Amino acid sequence: MSGFAKYLVPLAFMTLAAYYILQAEWLEASLYISVSVAFPLIWAIKDGKITTNIRFWNSFAWGLVIIALLLFLLLIRLDAPTN
Repeated sequence: MSGFAKYLVPLAFMTLAAYYILQAEWLEASLYISVSVAFPLIWAIKDGKITTNIRFWNSFAWGLVIIALLLFLLLIRLDAPTN
C-alpha cells in the first residue's frame, strides 16, 4: 500500500471510532479502533519497522483482526430486523 494510504486508512477508521464514541455506540467504536490499530501494525511488520518480538506483534495484530471480524458479525446480527 502506498505511503499516503497507510496514513489515510487508519485516520478514517479513527474518525469513525471517534464518531461512534460520541454517539455512545460502544460496539461500533471498538470495531473501528481494533481495525485502526491492527492494519498499521501489520503494515509495520511487513515493512520491517518492527524488528523485535515479531511473533508477539504479529499474533497481537491478527488477534485484533479476529476481534474486529467477530464484532462485525455481532453487529450484523444485532442490526438484523426481527420478524
